[in-house]
Amino acid sequence: MIDLFLPIFAPVLDPALAKSNGPFRLRVQQRSVLNGCLGGILSGTMPNGCSVRNFLEIRLADSTSDGLIHLQTTILKLIGQRVETSVLLDHLCELVQQQLEHSVCSVMRLDRATGWLYIGSAPCIPDEIKKRFDGLVPAELAGACGTAVYTRERVLIEDAQTDPRFASLRELAIDVNLRSCWSVPLFSSDGESIFGTFAISRTVPGLPTAEHERLLEAASDVARIALEMEDSAQALDASHKLETLGVFAGGMAHDFNNLLTVILGSAELARDSAGEEADPLLRSICDAAQRASELTRQVLTYAGRLRTTFHPTTDLAATVEEARQLCQTKLGQPIDCRVEIAGVLPSLRIDPRQLKQLIMDLVINASESMDGKGTVCMTFHFAEPDGAVAIRVSDTGCGMNAETQRRMFDPFFSTKSGQRGLGLSTVQGVVRAHGGKLEVHSSEGSGTVVTVSLPIDQTEPSVAIDAEFASLDGSTILVVDDEPMVRTTVRGIIERQGGQVIEASGGGEALDIIDEQRSEIDAVLVDLQMPEVDGIAVVEQGSSMIPNTSFVLMSGRLTERGSKLVQQSPGVSFLQKPFLAGVLGVTLGKALHLARSRD
Repeated sequence: MIDLFLPIFAPVLDPALAKSNGPFRLRVQQRSVLNGCLGGILSGTMPNGCSVRNFLEIRLADSTSDGLIHLQTTILKLIGQRVETSVLLDHLCELVQQQLEHSVCSVMRLDRATGWLYIGSAPCIPDEIKKRFDGLVPAELAGACGTAVYTRERVLIEDAQTDPRFASLRELAIDVNLRSCWSVPLFSSDGESIFGTFAISRTVPGLPTAEHERLLEAASDVARIALEMEDSAQALDASHKLETLGVFAGGMAHDFNNLLTVILGSAELARDSAGEEADPLLRSICDAAQRASELTRQVLTYAGRLRTTFHPTTDLAATVEEARQLCQTKLGQPIDCRVEIAGVLPSLRIDPRQLKQLIMDLVINASESMDGKGTVCMTFHFAEPDGAVAIRVSDTGCGMNAETQRRMFDPFFSTKSGQRGLGLSTVQGVVRAHGGKLEVHSSEGSGTVVTVSLPIDQTEPSVAIDAEFASLDGSTILVVDDEPMVRTTVRGIIERQGGQVIEASGGGEALDIIDEQRSEIDAVLVDLQMPEVDGIAVVEQGSSMIPNTSFVLMSGRLTERGSKLVQQSPGVSFLQKPFLAGVLGVTLGKALHLARSRD
């Protein structure tokens, strides 16, 4: 809106304005509006009881409505054409600027990784000015946009050169002749997330009129819809990529872990009969197989395909100390790795191996930012209101810039040459799998703080089973697996520990054996994933035939159906492939003990 002094129309307007307690200035948005107003005045077509002032305001409101309809129609067409969000927002800003002179429009976007604001669209703002706004940290006195995000409320600044909320940007406001600025935070539909802000900045001071308010509201709604559509599309794309990786990882893990089971089991059996010269070589084979297994678990964890039976970590402090020692050994002396445990920590529903991996990944990632020297501090405390244990890892390293923070959870991403591990993507996968939360705060030159919150274990503690019960002497185990090499390896381990084995190459054959030899079977060890009749079907049908017999599901990964079956059935347990001979013996021994206790 601008004030137009129109001396050329004075002969026409003065007589009419004199009847309405003039003098006046005519406030118009477009020359077409002016022509319409003059036409009404000259033709005498004003409604009864309507003054010249009211008539002009009515015509201006009509023009604003027409402008809003044009704006919304144009943007809807662009959305239908699936143009890029940046192009769509540029059009939106330009359309609003056509409605409102002496103004520039902008959309600032919130970087969720850094918490900073940067210019997402501002077609009429020079690049050198945009750079001065980029990296704005939301705060109570951080201009209209920074304050709007911080307070989660719209901010209307009448004069940026005097308003205290523009204190940190005062010099910039003066340099670009910025006076009034009206900013609206852009929320997601559920009201939880903020995408950024839509703002109208003007070279004249003032607060928005009713027409301005309507324009501001309509434009900010369109900007919010555009950003939410982009966010949903990106989330869907990421979900599809993760699903593709999950399908690949799941299939690969099944076959690969079967091979590792054979390698690990055979090497252990060979160690029992080999001489001293061969033992170191066989031990190396076992270690390599276990490391390969951990890599497979990391890929499954990142892809969201790894489920565990969530055995509670009853001695969390001991697990933490073990992880710290491993980290210190790997980091070396120049890096000081400190641990602070506040009070008594409750149990967590997390696999101890995954907890150690999570801690080590966080510490190693922190150490890589310190160029060989510095301090990594781990603090653990129970956040009672949240019902979670908070793990906080801070470092004195170089910190991360915005680009690094955007990619920090990408697998195989590293700012260090030669580093190609899954890194923080594994941490994210573990946290996601256990229903936890993950927050990262970092800035260049100020180090990084990563906080992980994991829910505590609120189930009743299980009764420990003494090692003396983990015996297979005289027991008959039905081993069910479609891989002959796996059956042969498992048979060797069981027989070496005093047990007897009946083999079945599939689920259908296993059910026939169970039906025929019910009284002879003491426990069933069955592969989870098999063609035609899988392990779950064997457990569900077989347990009705031999109700007092325990079943052990084994697999490289526990599916959702398998996880529910293990958690809901006292006589069913899970064994992760590949496994050590001792772990197989203890797992079967516990299953036998539990079966006897139910007789």
